[in-house]
Amino acid sequence: GPRPIRVPVHHADPWMIKALLEGHAVQAPEVSTLVAIGGPLLVGPVQTALMFTNGHWFVNPTDNSLWFVPEG
Repeated sequence: GPRPIRVPVHHADPWMIKALLEGHAVQAPEVSTLVAIGGPLLVGPVQTALMFTNGHWFVNPTDNSLWFVPEG
């Protein structure tokens, strides 16, 4: 069956990335993210890539990574 995919997060908030990948609006991204993307106060929802549609995202706070676990 499908295998889980680990996505290391080096310089961002994995919880914010998870929210964006799930299509949620993020009201207050961390300061380093604001500087990197030019300073908007609101980051809107993004479309998740097709390879990440049938499964669930999880944050592993012990190593600051995201995991995508496919269904099936």
